[in-house]
Amino acid sequence: MSTLNLTPEQGGLTAALPQYKMMGPKLYLNGFPKSGLHLLWTWAAQFVAEPAYTPKPWAGSFQGNAWTTIWSDSEIMFKKLSTLRHGTYLKGHCGYRADIEQYMIDHRFIHLFIYRDPRDVAVSQAYHILNANEARGDYGAVLYHDGADDIKRMAKGDFDYILAACIAGYGPWAGVIERWELYAPWLTRNWVLSMKFEDMRTKPRDIARRMIKVIYGSNAAMHGFHLQLYKHDVDKAVDNLLHNADEARDKSPTYRKGQPGGWRTHFTADHIDLWKENDPSDWVTRLGYSWE
Repeated sequence: MSTLNLTPEQGGLTAALPQYKMMGPKLYLNGFPKSGLHLLWTWAAQFVAEPAYTPKPWAGSFQGNAWTTIWSDSEIMFKKLSTLRHGTYLKGHCGYRADIEQYMIDHRFIHLFIYRDPRDVAVSQAYHILNANEARGDYGAVLYHDGADDIKRMAKGDFDYILAACIAGYGPWAGVIERWELYAPWLTRNWVLSMKFEDMRTKPRDIARRMIKVIYGSNAAMHGFHLQLYKHDVDKAVDNLLHNADEARDKSPTYRKGQPGGWRTHFTADHIDLWKENDPSDWVTRLGYSWE
């Protein structure tokens, strides 16, 4: 339970706002693979007390650790989604489907979705494959990619070859754009808070402020209230969120400190041609990025 200053919708704003004890939000943290889901978690964890369940609060929608376009068993996924309670969170790589969206709306989820320049996604995925299925870091965590061994064997350690496999796909391991198109409809849902990885890195205060207002405001609205936030309180909350998130960020077993636009140092002319061949809808431009 959390205590928030709230103004009842029917009462209008007052100088002395009443106190109302409210259950915490149900947060579903969604990210296209290698777009910064852990970064999103370090921010969103400030709003909830605990995961929906342990040890892995995860409810994703695709088989093969989301490196395929094969949908997971719906019954299993909805069973995992049903564990989300007030004041807890779930994470996942979740593609869009109307039945999934309706379930989340009916059960009052607050859905946060992070995405990224898909070319940087391909680079990050290539590094992921290079390190996959081997122990890594102080936590002994393993980066899972069921097809990594086959791809590395095929590529003979050649990064350019692995990057090409990420772009075009290899066997059941679909290419970046083929997988992205199953997530893209979330961007058109006005009840979902969609955020670019790049914006979270380059203008964190603006995005943190937006997240605070959306999460607290949406949770209040679900209880029939309009939330009045004071600027001083929001500024302080932004400071705390970013400080705590920065301390938590390095605990990720998959965090590589990739920089926005890093694709420029990895894409060859052949990679660019291969990308455009596999991105006929030009998602690079549609998402607000450029080849310039």
